[in-house]
Amino acid sequence: MFLLALSSPLAAQQIPAVPMRAALDSARAQNEWTLAQQSSICEIPAPPFKEGTRAAEMLRRFRALGLTGARIDGIGNVIAEYAGRTRKPLIVLSAHLDTVFPEGTDVRVRREGSVFHGPGISDDCRGLAALLVTARALVETRVPFQGTVLFVATVGEEGLGNGRGVRHLLERELPGQVDYFLTVDVDEFEVVNRAAGSRRYEITYHAPGGHSYADFVMPHPIHALGRAIAKIGAFEVPSEPKTTFNVGIVKGGTAVNAISATASMVVDLRSESADELTRLDTRLRQAVDEALREERARWPTSNAALTVTWDTLGIRPGGSVAVSSPLVRIVTDAGRELGVPIVLSSASTDANIPMSLGIPALAVGHGGRSTGGHSLGETYDDGAQGYRGPQWLLLIAGALDRAGPGAPRPTAEPLVQAISFLGDTLRAFPLPAAVRARYEMQLAEARAAYDRAPGNADSIVWLGRRLAYLGRIREAIAVYTAGIALHPDNPWLYRHRGHRYLTVRELDHAIRDFELADKLSAGRPDQVEPDGQPNAMNQPIGTLRSNILYHLGLAYYLKGDFARAVPIYRRELAEAHNDDRRVSTAHWLYMSLRRLGRRREAAAVLRPITTRMHIVENDTYHRLLLMYKGVLPPDSVLATTPSGEMSVTDATAAYGIGNWHLYNGRTAAARDIFRRIVAGGQWGAFGFIAAEKELAKQGER
Repeated sequence: MFLLALSSPLAAQQIPAVPMRAALDSARAQNEWTLAQQSSICEIPAPPFKEGTRAAEMLRRFRALGLTGARIDGIGNVIAEYAGRTRKPLIVLSAHLDTVFPEGTDVRVRREGSVFHGPGISDDCRGLAALLVTARALVETRVPFQGTVLFVATVGEEGLGNGRGVRHLLERELPGQVDYFLTVDVDEFEVVNRAAGSRRYEITYHAPGGHSYADFVMPHPIHALGRAIAKIGAFEVPSEPKTTFNVGIVKGGTAVNAISATASMVVDLRSESADELTRLDTRLRQAVDEALREERARWPTSNAALTVTWDTLGIRPGGSVAVSSPLVRIVTDAGRELGVPIVLSSASTDANIPMSLGIPALAVGHGGRSTGGHSLGETYDDGAQGYRGPQWLLLIAGALDRAGPGAPRPTAEPLVQAISFLGDTLRAFPLPAAVRARYEMQLAEARAAYDRAPGNADSIVWLGRRLAYLGRIREAIAVYTAGIALHPDNPWLYRHRGHRYLTVRELDHAIRDFELADKLSAGRPDQVEPDGQPNAMNQPIGTLRSNILYHLGLAYYLKGDFARAVPIYRRELAEAHNDDRRVSTAHWLYMSLRRLGRRREAAAVLRPITTRMHIVENDTYHRLLLMYKGVLPPDSVLATTPSGEMSVTDATAAYGIGNWHLYNGRTAAARDIFRRIVAGGQWGAFGFIAAEKELAKQGER
């Protein structure tokens, strides 16, 4: 029997002692039943993407226990409720159905005392059993709850499942509704508050292949793979934040006397830091490309082609919850009341997804100890205190219910997206609540389309675009990078990734992407580019080619290489087929020429600009050009909101006016406007980036 000490933070919340004590006693008394549930559910195969039979059995058991609303959702998760007086707080207790073991694996369980042997017996059959006994204890003892506890058995946690079950749950079934999320998926009384993000790729080198003696003088895919693995093995990565890499599978070759036509490796990258993970991903790509070039160079007289392809197997975001957060305090206090040692750790679990969405989430232990995870020799030892795992879960659920839906706030700061040219850390976009809600809905739709067709280039483009509109630029870049691995000749992916490299101030990367997109799209029929946020007339004004050239010119402009920007903008202006494109391109071309001191050429750019032009959405650029021409005064262009904050459009207008002051020798006036832009906060706007660059040139930090 476990009563809470009055001095603890949990006791101070006045836990209803009798019902909770009865539930705790029930969990202990039913320990043998729990172990029987664990063994029997584990003997139902649940290979990757084939969890249906086990899911049906979990559904039956949830219903038999008396949980309400039990169902299987659209992706295969099993959901059931322990309903309180209201819906809030909504607490999700989860474990995953799937295993890493393929069809045909012998999943029979053998018991030796407190030790159970069987594939998946701990990961995550123990978690599923913990859900069952927790639900039984609550139902039988009728512990009163204000809110609702949702028991969820998820699909797709392991390997290539890529968290598809919990993504669907949070983005489609319960968008914006979950207050707390706990998954039972680690040992003993471990608390995973640092979610390691991961990226997984299959990388394959291709060549014609041939006879090892007769065709010796040619690139060898296995040799190229060996070069790449050697480079990967030499990577130095930080221990804090923990960052790891692994070449887990190597395939290739058919005979000892044959040059293989293919050689591949499956690589796993992980880090607690999104930035470190991106850096590691970049180094991996460099190593693979260097190995390709070196193996080609090894055989200079051979005309045999050697290429490499990438297949993205999974991208899982990371996140963290601070040790000082209310959620972690509640979980650790509950453990202390049970007298068990709490260990904070890092791992990759179903909690990654809610953490990345800002939902208070943790992975917690099941009470017992495991060995041999993900192997046929996996074991689970219930020991002397395995039953305390479900007891811990009961105490945590009760405490979260009393804390209410608004108490533990997400403590993870938005991920760093970029470092500004002034040295500032750039995180979340400043979006109005209604706009953010609309963008989140659009992201959920794009995610669903991507989940249905993850290899489809359009699905990849739209997922990246929707992430970027929310300011999740690094995730968008990762999505495009994964898409490029699948579609290395698709100019749309380079065009959109280049755009987002501009946003995070990585100008050289942006230029490389735009130049490659320019090359790949040359000679092809141009295509209209659909707007992510349609204008008032629902009339797209840009095309693939126009956006490539426009942004390539802008990248050179931001680098201060105005001479390189000018011919690119001239190309785009010559191809422009509507007035919106003409004014946006003419604006940056005019400014580039003025910065180069080529006033006569700049004046020629303004001649076709008139008040009679048909403008759908680029009114700011149009007004700026009319101001440069002397038709409009500056105060008719620049505007701010009542609070003084500049919108994206205002930042663009303000930069044009600041630059007008600058090339006319009014440096102080220009600097004042550039500072106002940076104070406005719209760090994704091109006018903001350009103003930031100007201030950095002038030595401001």
